[in-house]
Parts: sequence; structure tokens; C-alpha cells
Amino acid sequence: MSLSLSPMSLARAILVLTVSLAGLGCSVPQLRPEPHARTTYTDPARMIVVTLVNPATVGMRGAGSTWRGWEMSKRYEVGSAVQGAVRDLSADYALEQVDAWPIGVLGVHCVVFQISDPADRTDLIKQLSADGRVETVQAMNAFTTASIDSRKMPGRDMQYSLEAMQLEQAHLLAQGRGVRIAVIDTGVDHQHPQLLERVSRHFDFVGQPDAQFTSEKHGTAVAGVIAASASATGIVGVAPQAELLALKACWPQSKASALASCNSFTLARALSAAIELDAAVLNLSLTGPADPLLARLVQTAVSRGAVVVGALPENGQESGFPAALDGVIVVRSLGPSTVRESLFAPGEDVVSTAPGASYALSSGSSLAAAHVSGVIALLKEHNPSLRPAELEQILLSSLAPEVGGNGALSVNACNAVSLLLEGRHCARGLQSGAH
Repeated sequence: MSLSLSPMSLARAILVLTVSLAGLGCSVPQLRPEPHARTTYTDPARMIVVTLVNPATVGMRGAGSTWRGWEMSKRYEVGSAVQGAVRDLSADYALEQVDAWPIGVLGVHCVVFQISDPADRTDLIKQLSADGRVETVQAMNAFTTASIDSRKMPGRDMQYSLEAMQLEQAHLLAQGRGVRIAVIDTGVDHQHPQLLERVSRHFDFVGQPDAQFTSEKHGTAVAGVIAASASATGIVGVAPQAELLALKACWPQSKASALASCNSFTLARALSAAIELDAAVLNLSLTGPADPLLARLVQTAVSRGAVVVGALPENGQESGFPAALDGVIVVRSLGPSTVRESLFAPGEDVVSTAPGASYALSSGSSLAAAHVSGVIALLKEHNPSLRPAELEQILLSSLAPEVGGNGALSVNACNAVSLLLEGRHCARGLQSGAH
């Protein structure tokens, strides 16, 4: 049997095939960095981050997917003029390109350059900022996760947040169903029995082998606090029906540690993905210096209706990223009952999921932030349009001395949901600490 096509039909078929193949060819480097990307081990003091204006162009989209692997209405490619500008900048300033990434949500191409002498970085940034080819230029900043391992042995009875935040009562009215949360962190053990149905997608924006993704502690613990599925023998997340996006932007400082590192570039990749994937909540359980590129991405997320939750640094100063940014909901560990202008949540000896279908204890504001991200999912289940300022007011009004504890102040999930629903109270009603 032979098939004949008219010249017009044949030309159309060739055009469609060419576009499809071109899209497939572009998707790999955009979705996954090269293995062992140098941005993760080169000295940050020897790197700068440069953006060049690179407008998006309208492209073709296939049914149910796109050339880039997630829901976007535009193809985003690096224009030839921009590529030429990058080469010229490298030559003009004696720079070595380390990595690059087109950030569609900002309409820019982001390039990491390495310089030969860290002592020259400040002067070089001044020179590049005056170069008409450059949109922005900044230092490569380093960030760390905001938790440490605990030495106590975990047990189901140690999940004190169940009572402290009245989670079981809150779950009678909300479980975070339909709310998408981006966990921008280390890798997550998405094969853990209590996360298997919660993590819908996972991406590595660091450039390490995917085999390490599921063996990393910090992201796995944060994901479990937020949304671990209910289990008779395990734990239960604050929002056990929420959908998680595991976006790896950080890497462990050592194999056995929950401490992890990130940088401006890897976090920018993950933040742009979270925005493009329409995450309702972005959890940033990490701390670091102020960063202009990351600030732009957070502002873009907030302007599109997302809620960004950040951990307060150990020094308690809201001077860096993400804590100092307008619109970010900042969380610290359980605090004194006399302080009501800040948000507190459980962050000491928190039991959560760990790699290999196990459980472990961790401490730090990372876990406190994760608890609040979960409570926000409970609220957004009932009202997806809630803005950060509205959510923060509800959370502040929910603050109460932790139930069954030593009286330290914490966001109370039952109070928060009851305040939102006005008249539909949790089983034990509003606590006297709410106002």
C-alpha cells in the first residue's frame, strides 16, 4: 500500500516534523543542566551573574505538553543576537562562561561568568553595569538551608505539632486539596511511601545525577512536614492532600547532613520553574544575602498571585533573602507568648520523612516555614484568591500558645481555618489565644 501526498501536504508535514524535532532538541538542556554543573563547585567569589534582554517569541504547543516539558504558552529560546552579545562580552572582559539559562518569566537570558581574580569582581560589576548590552549584573551569592539534624530518635508520638497546632481538628475542614506547593530545596525522596502520591513532579536544577535526588534529607523533611499523606504508622503532613513540586536547587554539604548549599543561579532556575508551573505556594526554607535577580523572581511570583514563604535566619535578622522582601511571609520557630507581631511555628525536634522510607528529627526555621506553607494550603483550598497580606493577617490572628506544650506561641491551623470560614469551627473551636 502506498501513500501519496500533494506537494502542499508534503511541505506542511515536513514543517510540522521539523518544528517538533527542534522542540525536542531544545528541551533537554533547558530542563536539565549538564551533570556536575560547575556552578555548584566553583568558588562563588569568582563568579558573576549577568542578564541580557531576551524577549519571548510565540511558538507552537502540542496537546498536553510543550517543547520545554511543562505548561507554557510560548517557546522561549535564546536569540542569535543575544548569543553573539554573550560571546562578545566574554572576549571584551576576559570572562569564561560557566553556565546559562533563559528565564522566560523575566524575558532575559541569564549567564554565569567566571573571572580570574576575585579581587577584580567589584570593579568588573561596575564596568558591566554601564555596558549597554547588559541588563543586570551581580555577584553570585551563596545560600544555606535553615535546619540541622537532631540527635533524638524519632517516633510517631513525637509529632507534637499535631496537638500544638490542632492539625487533626483542622483536617476535618481542610486538607490542602487542589493546592500546588513548590518545595524549592534539595532533592526529595518522592518514592517515600508517604510522599509517593503527593509529589507530582520533580526537577533537578543543580546538575547532579538524578540518583542523588531521592537520598537528600533536607528537602525530604520539608516535603513531609508540608504534605505527608496520612499514615497509621508514620506521620501526617499539615496539608496531606496538597500537590508538591520537588524543585532541587540546593545540594547537601555532606552526604549524611541536612545542611545544604544553593546559589543565585540554581535558585533562579527553580523559582522560574515554580512560576511557570503555576505553584500557588513557594516554600523557601533557606537563608542568604539580598539578591537582586532572586528578588525580581519573587516579586514576579507574588504579582501573579503566588504566596512565598521564607524561613527567618538563625540570627533573627530580616535583612537578606528571602526574609527581607516585601510580600514574603516570614516564619521563625516557636516563640514567647508575649510576641504577636511575628509568625511562629514548630521548628525544634520536628519528626518528618527521611530518605529510604524512614523518619528523622530536624530543628530550625526551615521546618517552621514548612508548617506555615501547609497551613496556607489549608486556607487556599477554600479561597484560592487569598493574597499574602490577607493570609498573613489570618495567620497572625490564629497565633495561640501551643496546645499541650510549654505555652510557646505558634500558628494554630484549627484557628486559622475557623477564622477563614466564619462560623464553621474545628471540633474544639477557637482557642482563647486567637484574636
